[in-house]
Amino acid sequence: MTIRMLEKELSEIWRQQRFSGALLTQGGDEVTVIYPGRINDNRGGDFCDAVIACAGRTLTGDIELHVRSGDWRGHGHDRDPSYNRVVLHVVYYTTTGAGTILQDGREVPVLAVEDYVASL
Repeated sequence: MTIRMLEKELSEIWRQQRFSGALLTQGGDEVTVIYPGRINDNRGGDFCDAVIACAGRTLTGDIELHVRSGDWRGHGHDRDPSYNRVVLHVVYYTTTGAGTILQDGREVPVLAVEDYVASL
């Protein structure tokens, strides 16, 4: 059963870090959130200046949230350089097998959190 999720709710879940268990990207890398970032009130990722550890590296940048993974391309973020600071694409659930490719051609990890949300 898929729970109906709104991006606003997902944003609150991310802000409060309401997750249980070890977070794993779609590629199988563990993600540790050191700082979830601050809410962005401008163009680009939903949360700015986040700090995460992923695949043995510490990454600082933006976090973009979507209910469905396909919304990245659907919203045109793959063509918008304002999203080139994104270091993690957080989705509630995946709808495509495709990775998240930034406008500059880099790929960022996708974290689907449907199974990690502690409570709604």
